[in-house]
Amino acid sequence: MPPKTTRDRLQADILAAGDENLPYIQGIGKGDIQDEFVFSFIHTKVPEGKIEIHVMPQDASSYPRDNSFLVYTDADVPHQIGRILNDATASTTGMCVADLLKTLTRRLLVVLDSTGEVEEGDENNYDLTITNENEDIYSSEASDNIDTYNGFESDDDSDFDLLHKSPNTMPTKISDTSLRRIRQDFRAVRNAGFRVSKLCGIDHVSDYNIITVSLKISKLGLSNDTQMAWDLQGSSHLILLIRYPGDYVTFEDALRTPTEEIHLEFRLRKCSRYRPVIAEAIAAFSPTGTGTYREGPTLNLNNAENSSEGDQLLTFGIGSSLELLLRKDFLTMMKLRKTKNVSWEDAKITQSQIIMGRYDTTPISLSNPKPNPARAANIDQPPILVDDHLLNEHSVSLPLIAMQFALHYLMRCANYCMICHEKMVVNFEALKPYVCSKPLCLFQYMNLGLGPSIDHEIINQQYVVDLLISFFYASLHQSGSHGPRLREFPRGLDLRVPHVRSQHNAANLKDHTVANFGTLVDPIEIEIEWSHSEVRIIDKSLADRTGLGVGEWVVIHTQHNEEAAGRGVDIFHHALIESRLYSTLKIHIVSRHPVPMELAAYEKIQCWNWANTGLTIGRLMPCDQSLDDINNKIEEAFSLKLLIHMLPSVEEMRSYLMDNRCQQLATWKRIPPVAMRLLRWIIASNRSFIIQLNESHTDKQQTLDEMGGRGLGQSQELISGVKGWMQFRFAQGSPEKEALFRDALLEVSNPHRTILAWQ
Repeated sequence: MPPKTTRDRLQADILAAGDENLPYIQGIGKGDIQDEFVFSFIHTKVPEGKIEIHVMPQDASSYPRDNSFLVYTDADVPHQIGRILNDATASTTGMCVADLLKTLTRRLLVVLDSTGEVEEGDENNYDLTITNENEDIYSSEASDNIDTYNGFESDDDSDFDLLHKSPNTMPTKISDTSLRRIRQDFRAVRNAGFRVSKLCGIDHVSDYNIITVSLKISKLGLSNDTQMAWDLQGSSHLILLIRYPGDYVTFEDALRTPTEEIHLEFRLRKCSRYRPVIAEAIAAFSPTGTGTYREGPTLNLNNAENSSEGDQLLTFGIGSSLELLLRKDFLTMMKLRKTKNVSWEDAKITQSQIIMGRYDTTPISLSNPKPNPARAANIDQPPILVDDHLLNEHSVSLPLIAMQFALHYLMRCANYCMICHEKMVVNFEALKPYVCSKPLCLFQYMNLGLGPSIDHEIINQQYVVDLLISFFYASLHQSGSHGPRLREFPRGLDLRVPHVRSQHNAANLKDHTVANFGTLVDPIEIEIEWSHSEVRIIDKSLADRTGLGVGEWVVIHTQHNEEAAGRGVDIFHHALIESRLYSTLKIHIVSRHPVPMELAAYEKIQCWNWANTGLTIGRLMPCDQSLDDINNKIEEAFSLKLLIHMLPSVEEMRSYLMDNRCQQLATWKRIPPVAMRLLRWIIASNRSFIIQLNESHTDKQQTLDEMGGRGLGQSQELISGVKGWMQFRFAQGSPEKEALFRDALLEVSNPHRTILAWQ
């Protein structure tokens, strides 16, 4: 029976090619993406004797007549072979699978036989070419024809063009002049040592024009500790995505156009491949902008079929800060650098003064740097990190400048504020970047999601997060008569807590004292119907109190007798008000715990059959008191202890995130927003860098991708003789403490300056 559809014919041809004994071709099979297939090209003159090649039809619905093939490999191949694979998109239109394989084999053999054994060449010598899709790429006539542009790596996906065009509509090509300029800009990127790829659009009129500039992270020369602190892996690639909503923007266009009229968009990501798939790139520019692929109804792409877990385009620790800088400041700073001949730092100072409205009234003292000041200051770094393309007196490539700008601030991120990006005066360089002393920067860092990703930290450093929470909780307890040991309290976060006091304060008549815990200040007496999750306020005149609206969080105290718990026990329930009918509240209880907190009692109440528990009298406390209004540190610490009990365990939070990678803790109804803000503060305010050395039994079940490479190769640092204990290493303490320690060492003249630590 003949194939019913063109896609069926494509699959049949792939199977037929696998059964055919094609020379130099082995292992034809299904790829990770729908309709993609892979095969191995076998030859003694290629690295390792074979190359795994991926083939992706660009329009399976029009196979074979109007379809072409995207051909690529994930292997590091010499540029001659890479050029043949890249050029295949333009020269395979109308081919069936068998003809494609034979044509690729012939062209690869031509290169191998004419040049001898192919060595790993310098990709910087890759010459961007323009060829006619109807001519052999090796013919003399195909030297500079503009009919089809394929002078850079392409991953164009016709599905995107079909969103706004009829399937029979051919793309509208751009002018030859624009095409030549694009080729020139891209060649400059390649010559500088980066890889540049066209994902969609660019060489024809399209609503989606996205390019990528990438560099393997191992070429940055970062230490293992730095890579872990910045959430990078040497085997991955740093990728700058640039989206042009309209026409391609040249450097000259950017200089003469007001910045607010230039609608370039930037995303900085990491990926196991140097070029992500289109669906992931589009997702990075979506309003959520998470950077990981999510299935969208418009494209009708399946997550499992189109993007393997290891190939995901992912955000990383400091990437959001660098994206903020690219989005807000890059173009303005680039113009200032070019027109005033200053460094990036001086351009940032100038821009800040312009924003503050002091540019015309306050003298600006700016340095006039020598050519290529970065190279003089970083002579030991590889040229790819210090070259400054903006100093070029001839044609300048805007994508190259953007990538060099991103690298400049990435490699020096610890020296700049993560929010305002101005250079900080520090006496010790930290591994982890932070914010300057401006209150606004600290507020944005803690509240606007510009600090570390809480979800990512919990997934990849579960026990480090658990350790930080434990440190915080322990510091809330009193140390003799000196009060809590917490040095700095979370201020300015609008942490709303119930009005409770420790037993150090006397209770009023309306207050309720909980034995061995504290005092509830003016609670509301209620009846609780557990089977219907309903709360009835006994004194209806109190129903108008603030903090009792729909969507508000409340804390409920109940006391249960010995028949229910084995002994008298006080329990706090943390609940969300879902609906309300005057004095009757419909609630959703997300967690409960005994007071005082005891493990045996906690485990017991989790097993209770609450639905069969009878009508209970309790006390309700709205979360209507701001932590900032509590002036007593003992009472402030007491409220924080109650607040931290609202959090589920770190293991529960990680399980929630791992069940579905699209889920976020911030939208989990199990965690009150106030507790989420406290958790963010605990993690974000930690300026030290802690590494877990040994693995727990659960860690051993995780894949390397899930762990993100953290903690690998640390077993040699374990302290022996303490089996059963989890071990951590402070790769670096807080910068302030490290600086104090270093200064103290410098004051000691003895040859052995300390017996407690080494530096």
